[in-house]
Amino acid sequence: MPSAFTERDRERIEGKLLETGFRLFTTQGLRKTSLDDLVRPAGIAKSTFYRFFDSKEELYVALIFRQVPELRAGILAVLDDESLGVAERLRRYLHAALDIQRNNPLYRRLLTHPDELELVAARTSPDRLEETKRLIVEPSLEFLQRARKNGDLVDVEPGIVFGVVQAVLTVPLQEQMFDPATYEPALDLLIDIVATGLTRSHGKDHS
Repeated sequence: MPSAFTERDRERIEGKLLETGFRLFTTQGLRKTSLDDLVRPAGIAKSTFYRFFDSKEELYVALIFRQVPELRAGILAVLDDESLGVAERLRRYLHAALDIQRNNPLYRRLLTHPDELELVAARTSPDRLEETKRLIVEPSLEFLQRARKNGDLVDVEPGIVFGVVQAVLTVPLQEQMFDPATYEPALDLLIDIVATGLTRSHGKDHS
């Protein structure tokens, strides 16, 4: 491969690195994935990898960042649905967020492997991490702020309420501690309790 890539070359190589990274990170993990593993399918040298990404961790974050618009759109679709009451929107938001944790291979891998999460956080630009976090968290906090302003939320700082929401989202990390027969019903009940407990009803909540 010549040292000067055409735009088409760059698109092909970057696409192949992203494709390979997704496959390997979600199956064997960050630690067990070597640079050789990543560059071989793209047909480039290891030194060339750094012309595209600063590190394996940066490649991982790039994969996550590419999914942020879709995840953000899904969150907004639930939280902005004014045909539903606030409690029902909270309930559906929690279920949607848990579905992402359960079904998105990248997020599930990080959440279930804290050592890899630490590696990604330590080797990635703070600005990049903050931007990713902002895009995902911001819609939830704005929704909670609006709900509190409208009198639909308990009179507690939105940041504290969001902390309660985050606590619910950590439950799946301890799934192995639960009886498999009762885990899902218990989680559903917890979501119902949190959604109704955090909100003030103004008439019948839509479901």
